[in-house]
Amino acid sequence: MNRLFLNVGNDCERLCHLIEKIASFPERWRDRVIDHLHTVDITSMQLVDRAKIWNNLRGTIYHHQKFLGSNWALPAEAVDRLCALYQKLEPKGSVYYYAWLFSFNPSLLEVTESQKCKATDFQDYSFSLSLPNDIEQDLKTKDEKIRQAQNQAVEEAYSQGGVALLLDVANYVVQPRLFGAAIAKMKKLLRLLKKNC
Repeated sequence: MNRLFLNVGNDCERLCHLIEKIASFPERWRDRVIDHLHTVDITSMQLVDRAKIWNNLRGTIYHHQKFLGSNWALPAEAVDRLCALYQKLEPKGSVYYYAWLFSFNPSLLEVTESQKCKATDFQDYSFSLSLPNDIEQDLKTKDEKIRQAQNQAVEEAYSQGGVALLLDVANYVVQPRLFGAAIAKMKKLLRLLKKNC
């Protein structure tokens, strides 16, 4: 394991690969991998690399939270430890903090009061094989939560850095039309535009 950690070091791509494969490690190795991830010096990382690792963690946490309790998913304790790392790496206020939301089906996580991550945009069906009676309503609810998060992100980005930050974020979004739709719903910006036109 020590040789693995030496080879991985602080390399972004290797750390992301390690995170992607974390569920395949035996428990004792998995705990050591998570320990290693917590010791990585994030202050020496470029923001773009830190954001890549953060995005990778979000996807892993979401995936394992969504299926918590299944025989292949990480146990809750491991997910909680990854959540702590996710919060530590959060690129708050940067373009990366906002841009990921404007993609197809983003993995929404909510950090609870107890500092644990909670996947918020899916319904728990206790892993039964039957579909819920009203799956269409469930999908609408999920889409609404995503739209609310996108609208909130645009408002927050505008409050943080004004139009300049919004323009920067626009360069990094995967689905520009989703970003444009959220901007179109911004009341502050619309008032500003009316006032200056």
